[in-house]
Amino acid sequence: FLIIGLSYPVWIADDSKRLAQLSGIISVGIGDSAASIVGSKVGIYKWPGTKRTLEGSLAGLITQFLFITCLRYFGK
Repeated sequence: FLIIGLSYPVWIADDSKRLAQLSGIISVGIGDSAASIVGSKVGIYKWPGTKRTLEGSLAGLITQFLFITCLRYFGK
């Protein structure tokens, strides 16, 4: 499932839409990695019924947003 999640956007997106092609890498590679690192190091508040933390979720969201902002700023 990981390979499909990373590569499927590349297969379905137009060549002119680079951000759409990178969406799998942005969500899994960048966001999930940041969420895992921050959640395991500084996470205190857990989501009900899971091991995941609020701090990790916010770190993943913010990291994805910053990465997309950087891509747009540099014209990708």
